[in-house]
Amino acid sequence: MAANDRYLIFSVRQSVQDGSKMKSVSKLIALDLMQAQMREVFSVEQLEETKQTESCYMTFKGVSDAGFIVEIIQQEPYEANTNDVEPSPQIRHRIYHIPFSGEKEEQIAAYSNQEAQSAVYGGSLYYVESQSGRGLSLFRISPQTKERKLLAEHLAAEPSSTASEPLPEDVVFRNLVDDWLIMNILTKEYIAENKNIELVFTGVAVNTASGESRKISLTNYFNATTAPIEILAQTRENLLVYSDTQPRKEDPLHVGLLAREIGLISKEDYLASIPNYQPIELLRTDS
Repeated sequence: MAANDRYLIFSVRQSVQDGSKMKSVSKLIALDLMQAQMREVFSVEQLEETKQTESCYMTFKGVSDAGFIVEIIQQEPYEANTNDVEPSPQIRHRIYHIPFSGEKEEQIAAYSNQEAQSAVYGGSLYYVESQSGRGLSLFRISPQTKERKLLAEHLAAEPSSTASEPLPEDVVFRNLVDDWLIMNILTKEYIAENKNIELVFTGVAVNTASGESRKISLTNYFNATTAPIEILAQTRENLLVYSDTQPRKEDPLHVGLLAREIGLISKEDYLASIPNYQPIELLRTDS
């Protein structure tokens, strides 16, 4: 979803009559807040590549300076094979830039299954994929020119470790802090002594101007998961974050609930992984 002073933009999956049956079609809708009217900006049916609209859907990823950015996800038909192995479905991802001017949409990226992950921040498409010799690599793609620039390689890889490097499916895009793109990357999964499956996510920040990469070691632990602290909001100099998260243990009524502490931290301290929080007192701490 995106908005300005006049329009609210969002994607929907609409049921429409197709002869004697109903079918679902993904559309991008603009709501005019001044006129209280809606209009269709784009429909999956406009694309020649998605003739079987029942097998695909669309997500609205964001906007550039010149248009909307959407992702079309489509399950392609199974291919017959001669062995006894059950074929796995092929999921095709296509990312399009739709100009505000009304010109024809352009495909700016494509991949299959879990070969990549992407997100839109600051009008650019950021794209993570595994490359031979480069490991997990981060690219920035300009929606207007389709220029693709390599920003960083071997994300979250441990030089001294013999473990395999993370895959694109292990990446979760989280935020943009000034020029720093923030990602959580699953770097460890193991079974603890209590038989829980434990997950460890590493925070990685990449400077989108210089390509410098650094790890963010400020973390919380909850629900058998170690994850970087969550950014809730930001100002010019500070971040509002969950500075601590702990399970509630006071009485049986709070079993399974989390006690969260919220604090302010300067962007400088956050990017340097210095836990210098300014606590904020909450009226309610369980969730």
